[in-house]
This record gives sequence, structure tokens and C-alpha cells, in this order.
Amino acid sequence: MPRHAHIVDIREMKAVDPVSNPVVWWMTSKVFWFLQNIMGGVRVELVNFPKLTEPVIFAMNHCHYFDWTQSRLALYRQKGVKTSTFVKTRAFQNRLEGRLMKTVGNIPIASRGYLISADFARLFDRKLEEDEYRILRNHVDQGTPLPDSTIFQRLESEARDILGVHFDPEEMSYRDSQQSCYAQAMATTLAHAETVIQRGHSLHIYPGV
Repeated sequence: MPRHAHIVDIREMKAVDPVSNPVVWWMTSKVFWFLQNIMGGVRVELVNFPKLTEPVIFAMNHCHYFDWTQSRLALYRQKGVKTSTFVKTRAFQNRLEGRLMKTVGNIPIASRGYLISADFARLFDRKLEEDEYRILRNHVDQGTPLPDSTIFQRLESEARDILGVHFDPEEMSYRDSQQSCYAQAMATTLAHAETVIQRGHSLHIYPGV
């Protein structure tokens, strides 16, 4: 996570409308079509496509940062299927890009790594080093004790807001606070997915990404 990057917390995740704004999606679909057919030379054809009677999950391969636009555009233009895509929370960090992502039907999904790194960046105003991240990840995932150093002591002992979850070291451990933060982040993602389905749209995901 770059220094001074905008940190998307759980409150901001909850505020996202996971269903696309019709006007914005129409406008951006024209841009995507131009990039796909005029500049990029990319052609997406859907074959043996079944008739859909209810929302489904489209699980696809992922090889490019913006290939979700091509997949969704093909589904919409060729089959009239509207979808919302699961997107990593870090894609919402850039102010301009984040605004677009919030209006074209995307569902933010936060990894444990993002939550650990974002909390560290907010507290120390710098990016996690690889060895520091591995220590913290092992602690959160497996309960491995943290080293006796100033940095890790501060993480464990300083009360603060961790991406929307209040952490009081007198009431819970740092590890428990991270677990709680992850649980609330995932609950937010699943609630958005349910909203998408209730509004008749399908879900679009890249497994394992």
C-alpha cells in the first residue's frame, strides 16, 4: 500500500451501491466498446450461452486489470445480462478511479492482507516491509507471538479505529480486532452481493484473484 494512499474502510465499503448507475454504465459501455473494438482489437464472443431465468455467478479467468469491462460488456451487449463485479478494495483507493468503480456496479472485497496493511499504514504513515507483513500475517492467521519490539508493541497496545472497528486493547487483542474487522468486511461484501441478486443482476467474479 503506497504511503498516503486513500484507505477504504468498512464504512466506505458499506456506502458503495453495488448495482450500476444506468446512465453512467451506458456512457462507460460506449467508452469500453471503443477501447475494445477500435483501439484494442479485442473481440469477445459468447457461445453455447444458456437461457437465464434467474441471477447466476459468472466465474472467469483474469489476465488484465480492466478485462472485467470486456467480459461485462459482452454479456450486456450480446445477451442483455447485467452484472456486478467483485473487485479488490485497493481498486477504490484512487479517488478518480474509485469514483468510477462506485458507479458502474462493483462490490468491494477486502483481503486480510489489505486490512493488516491499511491499519499499519494509517498508524505509522508508511508501507509495511515484507518481513513485517509476514510476521503480522502469521500472528493473525496462526497466533504466532509477535516480536518484542516497539512497532509491534504499539500495534498491540494503542487504542484506535481499525478501518471502522474500534480497537481497545483492554477489551480485545490485536489479533481479535483483525479477525473482527475481516468478519465485518466480509459481511459487508456478502450484503452487497445479496442486494445485487435481489435487484435481478448477476454476479461476476475472478476466483483466486
